[in-house]
Amino acid sequence: MGIPFTDPAERAIYQARMDSDSHPVAGVDYPRTFEEMEQWFRDEAACRTYVRRLRWPGGFARTAA
Repeated sequence: MGIPFTDPAERAIYQARMDSDSHPVAGVDYPRTFEEMEQWFRDEAACRTYVRRLRWPGGFARTAA
């Protein structure tokens, strides 16, 4: 399932941000409108991927207890 942007330029910007190693950036890369939120988080997997990349940009690693 693709990202349902109506404007190809907006879709390209979003895709570049999500594919970049430096994004998403906390406090910057959040949906601006309800419609944009629905586009970014079209399903639960897309939301989990975004949160995972936002919270653990270098990947998740367990520490020895």
